[in-house]
Amino acid sequence: MALSTFSSVVIALCFAAVFVTWTTWTYFIGSIWSPMPKRAIRQMLDYAKVGRKDVVYDLGSGDGRVVIEAAKRGASAFGVEIDPLRMIFSKLMVLLHGQAGKAKIEWKNIFSKTNDPDFKKATVVTLFLMQHANDMLQDTLRSKLRKGTKVVSYIWVFKGWKPTLVDKKNMIYLYTV
Repeated sequence: MALSTFSSVVIALCFAAVFVTWTTWTYFIGSIWSPMPKRAIRQMLDYAKVGRKDVVYDLGSGDGRVVIEAAKRGASAFGVEIDPLRMIFSKLMVLLHGQAGKAKIEWKNIFSKTNDPDFKKATVVTLFLMQHANDMLQDTLRSKLRKGTKVVSYIWVFKGWKPTLVDKKNMIYLYTV
């Protein structure tokens, strides 16, 4: 039995609505889901000189690619993601890339005052959120990160912080706490 044109349009609109909702609901918390280009991931980790001695936290880790790349460079890597579906997907990606021993993904709200990530061991923090999310995190990062910790942001800045490095072409900002 063939679907009518009307039924096909309704089904397509339902799928589109579900996809748009899934990719944008996190805007109200910190950012919409928009995968970072691989080039930007590599460049961010290069600028922070991520290696075996590093502990990397990726805030809003999405599909886990930053965490996986950091782990491949020998770092201990932790992703923090609020969306449970993306968190599950990124955990699967970590397994598929053979990085389960070096990379972990946590389901947490980075803005929670009671259940926030433990940054005590972090040497590098990466993020690709939106400007309002960076603004909300600024004081928390400054108070919880150790002196010398590198913070690398894609596209968005930390107002009032002086960047150690600015790559305007790739929109990458490196800060040292």
